[in-house]
Amino acid sequence: MNANDLDRPTVEAEQLGFPPYFEKVALFIDLGNLYFAARKLSIRVDYTRMVEVLTKGRRLLRSFAYAGVDPQNPESQGYLTWMKRHGFRVVTKHLRRFPDGTVKANLDVELAIDMLMIAPHIDTAVLVSGDGDFVRLVEAVQFKGVRVEVVGLAEMTAMALIDVADTFTELSELVPVIQMALPPNGTRVTGSDTATAAPLSHDGANSFAAYDTPAEAPETVSDQKGSQYYPRANFEGK
Repeated sequence: MNANDLDRPTVEAEQLGFPPYFEKVALFIDLGNLYFAARKLSIRVDYTRMVEVLTKGRRLLRSFAYAGVDPQNPESQGYLTWMKRHGFRVVTKHLRRFPDGTVKANLDVELAIDMLMIAPHIDTAVLVSGDGDFVRLVEAVQFKGVRVEVVGLAEMTAMALIDVADTFTELSELVPVIQMALPPNGTRVTGSDTATAAPLSHDGANSFAAYDTPAEAPETVSDQKGSQYYPRANFEGK
């Protein structure tokens, strides 16, 4: 059960007599935030399966993904190519390197603009992020009549963001169905044991289906969002 279900009743499309497909959904994935959540859970995320789980049979109007990219490491962009070829609207920004060694790429503004622009055309926005900076964005979109669902790892999600969301889904509860397993035989298995295994290729396509970053990815630091601390990457620009 989602954290807010106990004290915040919501009206689903089925309760109004409409099948789920009539509910239009847009998905917004903060890839940097999701990567560190997935690393804490020790999983690789199958994005195709995650989209299916989060849309819950509803009509997906658009899925956005936001990531900082290192122009000095073209191999790190392979997963973004995969996502573009599989229906994601990928928004990127070059990482900026600073004299103190930090690397930053802040895409909060891009995500906020996209969500506000598409708000008149959707019923629900699904935000995959734990960033407390999005609290005011969520409120603004809700004022436009859009329901906002937040998905994240609770210990890495700002309490203020959890409180403002119409529903909050704990990412760890989705692990059995969204993780990508790589068994010894070199095939990719998605979540459930009944999922169809697909061979892994190493041509820059399916091998980057999970959010892979360069080996020299910067260490995490701590920051305070809302009423609790959570680890974040020092290249997120917060």
